[in-house]
Amino acid sequence: GVLIITHYQRILNYVKPTEELLGKIGNIPAGQVLEQAATYFKAQLPVGDWEDSEVYDRNLKNQEAHTRIEELMSQLTKLFDMERFLKIDVKNLSGGERTKLALFMVMLSEADVLLLDEPTNHLDLRSIAKLTELFHQHTQVDVAVLSISHVPWFLKDAGKDGVLEITWDDQRGRVLKESKASYGQYIKDASREQVPIIRGEVQWY
Repeated sequence: GVLIITHYQRILNYVKPTEELLGKIGNIPAGQVLEQAATYFKAQLPVGDWEDSEVYDRNLKNQEAHTRIEELMSQLTKLFDMERFLKIDVKNLSGGERTKLALFMVMLSEADVLLLDEPTNHLDLRSIAKLTELFHQHTQVDVAVLSISHVPWFLKDAGKDGVLEITWDDQRGRVLKESKASYGQYIKDASREQVPIIRGEVQWY
C-alpha cells in the first residue's frame, strides 16, 4: 500500500537505501553524525540581520526551523531511549539502529516533502509506533509524508490523510488510484476488490 499525507512544496527529500546513505560513515558515533546533520541543515536556513526589514520574515521562518531541529534532536534521544545508541560507531549499529539513524538524519532536514520507502524495515513494534507519532508531528507543520510500506497496521495508523494505490488494467496497464479517505477506510471499499492489484515482478526499463 502507498499512503500520502498532506501537501506542500520547496524541498523534496528521498530516503536512500540505508547502506547507501550510511555506507561511507564508519568510525563515527551515531550521536555525532546526528549533530553534524543538524548543524548542516540549520546552516541551509540562515538567520541574518534582524534589523534588515527585507529579510525579517525569512529570519523568523528560519529561526522557527532551527528551534524545531533542536527540539527534534532532544525528542529523538528521549523518545527512543537512545543514550547508548548515540555513543556507538555507525559501523557497529544493528540493522534497526541504522534504519533509525538514516530516518532521523532525513527528518532533521526541515524538508517540505518526505518520500519514505519501507521506513519500518528492521524496526520493532515499539519503534514503529513512535516513528508514526513523529510523522504526525511533521504533518502538523505542513510537511508532506509519502510512504510505501508492507505493514498494514502502520499504514492504518500513519495513513490518515489519503491513499495512492497502483493497480493493473488490461487496457491501460498500470493505473494510479487516488483517495482522500484514510487507509483504514480505503481498504474497506468493496469496489476496490474488483480492480486487480499488480502481482509478480515489474519490468523496469
